[in-house]
Amino acid sequence: MEERIRSHFGLSISVLSRTDEELGNTIQTNPFLEESGVDPSKLHVTFLASAPTAAEEKLDRLHAGPDRYRYRGREVYLYCPQGYGRTKLSNLAIEKALAVRATTRNWRTVNQLYQMANRSIGGDTAWMVSALGQNPPRIKFHAPAEGSQN
Repeated sequence: MEERIRSHFGLSISVLSRTDEELGNTIQTNPFLEESGVDPSKLHVTFLASAPTAAEEKLDRLHAGPDRYRYRGREVYLYCPQGYGRTKLSNLAIEKALAVRATTRNWRTVNQLYQMANRSIGGDTAWMVSALGQNPPRIKFHAPAEGSQN
């Protein structure tokens, strides 16, 4: 997919994919939802292109102030009580610390994308995440065209 975008548009864009099932699992396993007093509007998820080694050790070096994270495989759950704009756990910082491509979305967006995926397609179709080289990167989820390869 990245090569197709590069050859067609001349843009170098990172593409991460998650199925609707994976998005649902991301929502169900958010560890901050189990805590009382957590404001859902301060929750974010950083989607990683792959599961890095020694992630928690590397992320601990970034930790500052009241912001907290929980690492789970290819996702980093963030709780930023003073707002994402003030966090030391930004998408760029996580990418640099873990040496992996990533894109961060707020909790509301993650839930809306999951609902859209279930209404539109259901099942096991992959949704594509396009990080457009912005900080934080913009995200677009695309259902593959019928009959096309992911």
